[in-house]
Amino acid sequence: MERCEICGKPTSSHEVGEYFVCHSCWEEFPEKMEGLKEEIKEERDRPANLEETADNEDPSSFKEKNLQSLISLSLGDYENQPCVCGSGERYGDCCLSRHESALVESMKKEFMGARHVNRLAMVRFTEKLKEDQEQLEEIGRVLDKGAEEVDDPELKEMFDGEEFKEHIRDSIDLSEVRSMETDEIISKLRNMGIEFSEARLREQAKEYLSAIQLADEGYYSQEYTAETTDDEDFIWMGIIVLWDRLCPEIKNVEMLDKEMQYGYRALKEEKLEDCVERWRNAWEIVKKIKPPGITRVKTLDAFLPIRLNQFVFNWCQDFDTQLSNAGNKLDPSYHKVRIKFSREFRRLFPQAHELTIKNFRRSEGDALASIGKLQEAENLFEDLIEDEPEFHGGYTGLGDLYKKHGPPSSDKPDFEKAEGIYRDGLKKVTEPNDRKVLEDRLDMLAEGSQLSLTHFLTDELE
Repeated sequence: MERCEICGKPTSSHEVGEYFVCHSCWEEFPEKMEGLKEEIKEERDRPANLEETADNEDPSSFKEKNLQSLISLSLGDYENQPCVCGSGERYGDCCLSRHESALVESMKKEFMGARHVNRLAMVRFTEKLKEDQEQLEEIGRVLDKGAEEVDDPELKEMFDGEEFKEHIRDSIDLSEVRSMETDEIISKLRNMGIEFSEARLREQAKEYLSAIQLADEGYYSQEYTAETTDDEDFIWMGIIVLWDRLCPEIKNVEMLDKEMQYGYRALKEEKLEDCVERWRNAWEIVKKIKPPGITRVKTLDAFLPIRLNQFVFNWCQDFDTQLSNAGNKLDPSYHKVRIKFSREFRRLFPQAHELTIKNFRRSEGDALASIGKLQEAENLFEDLIEDEPEFHGGYTGLGDLYKKHGPPSSDKPDFEKAEGIYRDGLKKVTEPNDRKVLEDRLDMLAEGSQLSLTHFLTDELE
């Protein structure tokens, strides 16, 4: 199936020249569709001047975006190609930021309606309070205290702690719907007047990134009967669970959120292996749902049709940290997973924030050193220092390599070499906090050397 040239969803709804536009985007921009055909033709006739694409994709599959003029494949060095607008400037210096901003705004218009805002966060908040009755009681007390400080009767009702606690305890949540049998969920939907079939859900899932979005457009639009707010909320929660069970191979953002949140819960419970395995699942979902034209992880966060409980941008950094911990505490093979993750992140999001890219390069070097690939680690850190001389991570990475392992040709730590690298970093790095990291490394090195000398002298005296 083709993908919509505007939002990237699978579709075959409307053909525009050689391209396709989904029904939602077609309705959003009706006045532009005729002119779009001419724009596409002009862009198609312009020489692309492409080099080899990432992952050895066939360059003939490359298309220049129509409405957003957004490149549809993440190319290894495409930001250095001539801009698609014909200015002669580098694409990275010219239109890239504007195009991605335009994409985000169009997605917000289409997907970020009132029904989509924070529903996952709200249901997760409810679940947490049900699990933590002490916290629920504390919030009730805060509300009651607030009620004592206002005179307006309507405001007093809003600060009713007992009513709030009762509402939380009685509210339906996703964990309750997940505890139901599949036939039970389907039966309840049908009893409410919702027309549902597994075959129809499978076809609909191919057109959506979100079960909530599908529920809004494909089920709330039907005639149904909901006696309570919980009944109404049951519809979108039921579609989330049914999608998860009936067509799990078609990934959506709710599956991503579930794996992320289960991972955070496992981390809180100090179940590190469960955490990183859940997050490995989450990363596979990210790779499947990310449209090929998005090259910044923060753009992906803005693009997703519903807001998750955690930004993908923040979660990726947490995942990297816990892979390091798992490699050190559980199984060295997790360092290999970390190397793979770091490389995939940089390939999928080549235009991510510069510091993020630098940190992931540093992560790869640390992981290489941890599995004994010292020469590769040394080469990576030296390249990082050459490319980013003001970034402290290259110096700390290389210095730590010599301090812990020594040069690749030796198996003995080289403290003198490590000290020289840290001092070289202080000559180039200007940011105060980054300089403090290097200074701390030198202090620890000096303390370690003094301790080693003390042990040596003690042994000699004995």
